[in-house]
Amino acid sequence: MLAGPVEPVTARLTLRQWRAADGAPFAAMGADPAVMRYFAGLLDTAASLASIAGWQLGFEARGWSNWALERRDTGEFIGFASEAARTALQAGFTQPGLDAIVSFTSLLNLPTRAMMRRIGRVDTGQDLDHPALPEASPLRRHCLYRIERRRWTADGAQD
Repeated sequence: MLAGPVEPVTARLTLRQWRAADGAPFAAMGADPAVMRYFAGLLDTAASLASIAGWQLGFEARGWSNWALERRDTGEFIGFASEAARTALQAGFTQPGLDAIVSFTSLLNLPTRAMMRRIGRVDTGQDLDHPALPEASPLRRHCLYRIERRRWTADGAQD
């Protein structure tokens, strides 16, 4: 078990637990059609706050979960960033010592798929239907990406 929450930092970002002050800006992101174009749908404030509460439970249970991202220079909550994805891999492989990390996204989410490839994740070819999306949704079909610790280490991604 981890001694405390995993909260990695980079030169520019802090990946941290969620705070009450994150609720309003996260809800604004969830209500923005451009931000949510590859998600199941827009989130109202209650759904956004429920997501945050669930992630906080993950921190309490495991010491890690979906992180809130904050700019170190201003302390501003900024949501998600690819720099954070690399940092999350490093944290997952070094602090809880995971053997593999997986992620999934809609087949249509080409920007996220490209980011996953850039950070070393490999498309497993194991596409799946997202159970929370209706059958008619164009976002229902998802692809599963994976990276194993030995590949991450061999690729020098921990640098």
